[in-house]
Amino acid sequence: DLRAPAHILAKIQDAKELKDGTQLDLPKLQLLSIPKQSLGLKRMRVLNLRANKLSMLPTELCETLLELEFINLAENKISYLPENISSLSRLRTLLLHSNQISELPDGIGRLPLLSELRLEDNQLVRLPDTFGRLTSVKVLILRNNALVELPMSMIGMRGLESLDVSGNPMDYEALPDSLHRLNEMYALLHSKDKRKKVIKRAVTVRRSVRNAVRDELKQGLPKKDGGKDGG
Repeated sequence: DLRAPAHILAKIQDAKELKDGTQLDLPKLQLLSIPKQSLGLKRMRVLNLRANKLSMLPTELCETLLELEFINLAENKISYLPENISSLSRLRTLLLHSNQISELPDGIGRLPLLSELRLEDNQLVRLPDTFGRLTSVKVLILRNNALVELPMSMIGMRGLESLDVSGNPMDYEALPDSLHRLNEMYALLHSKDKRKKVIKRAVTVRRSVRNAVRDELKQGLPKKDGGKDGG
């Protein structure tokens, strides 16, 4: 077990002393693995490891840091998540975007308090059926993966308020109505092109309605005799 560099050990010590061991920030440090010393912060609630070179989330972390509520592992090289991620039962936010994840363990569906899950810009080809058990998730971002379909169990995700599955090779029209509406709403809120199309369509509809009403009124008016003004 290689000892972590001094400057990283210093950050872990600072977290222990200055933040009561509840928050550890180690972003952009070229880390290849999560320092073992960080597992000593048993009261940790916030863990930020964004933009390193991590390839996995170790099982030891999931067994040890049971108070975690927020994990940021975005912009790493993670391809593996352990089945016992389900042990992190207090987890509310899990940021995993911009990694190399192609599949998720069933255990990810056993996080009862999870409210935000970001998995965009990965290599996901399928989602586990347990996904539908994530009934507390409000924000789910799956943009730019390789998903051809979503598990039907996701209809059970009653808490969903924001869903983005754009940039996947799936038939969006085949999505269940509730999921299709959420995906369309997300695109409308976050895509300028989508907003422009909707506005253009609305303007076109208004114009066609206005024209139809005008034509209807014209048809209802008596025609003038002579066709020319007398003046």
